[in-house]
Amino acid sequence: MIVPTLKPTPIASGMVCAIVSLIGVRNHGRPLFGILGTILNGLIIFIGVANFFAGRERALEAQHKVQRSLACIRQDMKASFNPTNGLDMGLKPINQIKQSLENASVVAQGEQRLFYQAATAYATKMQTVLAEYDQANKEASAAKALEPCPVENKDQLDANRQRVEKCLAANEKFAAFLSRADNVFSNELINAKVDRSALPKMLAGFEAGQSRVKPILLKLRKLDSDIGRASLEMIDLLETNWGNWECNPATGQLTSNDALFREDYNRLLQRIKDAHHEAVETQAKVVNLK
Repeated sequence: MIVPTLKPTPIASGMVCAIVSLIGVRNHGRPLFGILGTILNGLIIFIGVANFFAGRERALEAQHKVQRSLACIRQDMKASFNPTNGLDMGLKPINQIKQSLENASVVAQGEQRLFYQAATAYATKMQTVLAEYDQANKEASAAKALEPCPVENKDQLDANRQRVEKCLAANEKFAAFLSRADNVFSNELINAKVDRSALPKMLAGFEAGQSRVKPILLKLRKLDSDIGRASLEMIDLLETNWGNWECNPATGQLTSNDALFREDYNRLLQRIKDAHHEAVETQAKVVNLK
């Protein structure tokens, strides 16, 4: 996530200008939105269903392998979590989860195999949504969509606006997937031809996991949306005030003699910074979920 640092300072001429350091952006190279730790959503499939297929040796073997795999993924995430920048592991966790479910569906039998096939299909849909989200973030980050210094004309600002809008659209699609996760999983169980009498207990286990994590994940999606909308306002501000600000490419510092512009720009930067900090704190709750 791009997190600019605010440093109001006087310049040599004696005029007081807001100087905004964006050096941290280049050093950390974080995605523009959400830091992707929300990918932990994949783990909710099996939270609350630890003994779902107890009583059959082969069923237990397949289940224990999945549980061990999920435990390793969660431990890896916890170890990778940075209290300042959060978690950015890309698509690795969801790819690992999907592979684990696919492997389980091969060795499992009967009702359990159908359950893992449905879970794999659910993970595949999640993987598709997250891949779009990840790609939009990478494009915005690679283009330095919130850095004024590389911008030489208004067309570049418009291109940055389109990149941020793409990030927002992908984030909204991710949030919509989370909101209807129960229905998605239910449909996959039906598509896998799970016996109707077994559906309630399978859905109950899934919903038990959802109830613990879903509110946190939806909050992260809202914070991403807040960052995106503040970013669009920032781009509009730069365009409206074209010619009233300058940027030093060597230092990544933006200056302006327009007091109102400085105030608005710093306000938007602070909104992004505050949302980032809240997102990291919220993400930590998911990483440390027992």
